[in-house]
Amino acid sequence: MLTLSVLGAWVATAPRTHAAILYFVPEKKSAAVGQEFFVDLKVNTEETSVNAAQATVHFPPDVLELLSVERSDSVFNFWVEEPSISNDEGALRFIGGTSKGVLGNALQILRMRFKMRGAGSATLSASDAVVTASDGKGTNVLSSVEDLKVGAGAQATDTSFQETPSAGVPRE
Repeated sequence: MLTLSVLGAWVATAPRTHAAILYFVPEKKSAAVGQEFFVDLKVNTEETSVNAAQATVHFPPDVLELLSVERSDSVFNFWVEEPSISNDEGALRFIGGTSKGVLGNALQILRMRFKMRGAGSATLSASDAVVTASDGKGTNVLSSVEDLKVGAGAQATDTSFQETPSAGVPRE
């Protein structure tokens, strides 16, 4: 019993490896209601080799409509769960991977094509996100997700895009 307690204390205090940052990159800085635009979902692995990622991307369906998802430039070449869109829920779900480890500060995961449905403010965010190290153990190395704030108005000049880092982790 004592051995289990000591082992449990060691596991609870062992440092976790966190390195990856998921973030959104908009194609352009403005869009009016009715216009379409692209947003890329990227990962900065911060010098850690990774081989898979999954997430649920959230968006407000009253302001944004997700028209399509492109994977052709993705670092992932197989999809355990194909990207699936629900405009009713305002969600995109995916699980992708590669058989080899990849690393870099701007690795493409997905390209999303949105349409501005209405005026207002919207935030693109991700939940249930995991980025796994290519370490043979599936270690989650995700340290943060940077949200993207989108504002839309009747005129293109009324719209702005702004990255919002979570957990205060800078991206290079």
